[in-house]
Amino acid sequence: MAAKEKRSQIVRTDRRTLVDTVFAVTRPRPIHPGETVLARRSCAPGRTLLRPGTCSRALFEYCLGRAVSACEVEIHEFVLRDDGYSLVMTDVGGCRPTFFRMLNQMLALAFNRRFAERGALFAPGSYAVTLLESDEVVGEVVCMIAGSFAAPTGTSISSIAHHYGVQSIVRQPQQCFRTGHPERVALALTRPAPLEPPLSDTSARYALRDVIWTLDGAAESGGRPLRRGSGRGAQQHSHRRALIAKVLCHDERPLRRPRALSVRRFVRAHHKARRAYRRGRRDVLFPRGTYQMAMRFGVRVAGEEPS
Repeated sequence: MAAKEKRSQIVRTDRRTLVDTVFAVTRPRPIHPGETVLARRSCAPGRTLLRPGTCSRALFEYCLGRAVSACEVEIHEFVLRDDGYSLVMTDVGGCRPTFFRMLNQMLALAFNRRFAERGALFAPGSYAVTLLESDEVVGEVVCMIAGSFAAPTGTSISSIAHHYGVQSIVRQPQQCFRTGHPERVALALTRPAPLEPPLSDTSARYALRDVIWTLDGAAESGGRPLRRGSGRGAQQHSHRRALIAKVLCHDERPLRRPRALSVRRFVRAHHKARRAYRRGRRDVLFPRGTYQMAMRFGVRVAGEEPS
């Protein structure tokens, strides 16, 4: 009897330790299906994603295709740099934590295996996500790709060569993965909704390229973007983004949601529900947008039916 009580005490202690570990994280962020985000991840000091004469692009696109096939997300554009990557995506199913965890794990394992290295590929705390309004998506896409053009030669790769709605078949790079991974994966970009609604996907893609190349002074260079320095001020960046949105987006600028106020309300409600959950109330209702607690402990979330 004593042994049984001891085992149950150990189980309760382990569960409490796990819960405390989950609670001891940064401020919770609400995650809602359908949000469009700009995500960035930086490499650890001394680690690089792009290396001359290697299959870095194929490796990144393969891992990205695997993560997209497993999660309900839409990729609009991506940029791969030697010190990290950036991408604009729409979180259709509200599962971007799972998506980025899968993508980063595959990238770290593949790069370490391919180049016979050990250690973390990405710097701790370097994961940054910015929510984008509908009128900000096109501007961020153009500025992100144009910034990759301004980088020195061989230090960045963008998705400008891909087409919207056309699947690119990416073969599995050699010496990067163990058995159990498919030989080929499909990767397709999805056109942002505010981008030239009257035009087709192909015409809108060409219009986007023309704006990028024109803004970078490449209109007279045969369609090839010119490399420039990266010294551009925030005022010029804001002016370019406004110009891009005016040229490429035909819909009116929507009313901005009070994002900061809604996030503060979510954090307060989440902390209140979390305190009640730690006191033993397993039926407490967490605010809509709770992800980690719902995935790990199956807590009830407002507005969602119990599974």
